[in-house]
Amino acid sequence: MRQLFSFFTDQMFFLAVMTLLLIASPALAKQPVTQKPPAPTASTGKQSPKTKAIPKKVVLPAKKPPLTPRQRLKRLMTKKGLQMGDPVFIRIFKKEGLLELWMRSEQRFTLLKTYPVCKSSGHIGPKLAERDYQSPEGFYSVGRSQMKPNSSYHRAFNIGFPNKYDHAWGRTGSLIMVHGACKSVGCFAMTNRRVGEIYRITDAALRNGQGKFQVHIFPFRMPATNIDIYKKHRWKDYWWNLKQGYDMFESALLPPIVSNEGRKYVFSQPPVPEAIQRPAVPAKVTAVKKKKTAKKKKVALKAKKPKAKKEIKLMKSSLHSDESESWKPF
Repeated sequence: MRQLFSFFTDQMFFLAVMTLLLIASPALAKQPVTQKPPAPTASTGKQSPKTKAIPKKVVLPAKKPPLTPRQRLKRLMTKKGLQMGDPVFIRIFKKEGLLELWMRSEQRFTLLKTYPVCKSSGHIGPKLAERDYQSPEGFYSVGRSQMKPNSSYHRAFNIGFPNKYDHAWGRTGSLIMVHGACKSVGCFAMTNRRVGEIYRITDAALRNGQGKFQVHIFPFRMPATNIDIYKKHRWKDYWWNLKQGYDMFESALLPPIVSNEGRKYVFSQPPVPEAIQRPAVPAKVTAVKKKKTAKKKKVALKAKKPKAKKEIKLMKSSLHSDESESWKPF
């Protein structure tokens, strides 16, 4: 009996424990999980709130200010071995609407810049009479007296129409200019900005000793194939005469000496001029320039291909493991 009683008591105790556990388990599951508070800081004794990592600001290099038109022109001249005040020469092509500005530093002329003509009037062919609203063609020259710094079209120079050849043909007209703005009644309008630059270069050449500069005006660029297009044109023979002067410059890169015999242009090859003697640059200036260029090259090389530290270490260990001297990447 004692054994049976002890068995039943054990069973009852076991059932009581199990029921208690079943009742308590959902209550435990509903309890919120408590987090440990952050540790107090040493300085204030207060608990520090969580702070997000602030990304570092990327400091971009300061942008260089854009070059002014004068600075760009100076850089272009330096690149081509030219200098303000060197002799100048101009060619204009009516059909293409282009003005070429050439300069000479050595024994030949170099094309400095080609400017678009904003506006010219008429069509291909020479100017015949006053108020025919036609721009001329031929070979002209400009001296100091023909420069117009106070023109109503900003800056201008008179090309010198009519010349001796035009007079021989009885052609009339006057005040044919290369000027600013974009309006034309027989002139070549270049806009104020372009004519300002052209005027400054040509005026500097005249002030520096060039007596006159030549202005050659053609109906179009004059290889034989272009003239052949106009086989039946009334001015075909005249253009073949202009082509002789065009070809002479193209071959020698020196403007020919132009004259006229009756009603025809005659050309002769000019003597080859001596190279312009530049003043010697002081030794200090050249040394400073060399240092600056060397620095620029170093910076460019570093920026071109920066090497990672790990890569450098690997290279150092693989290539110079036996050497005692410190290895520096280049």
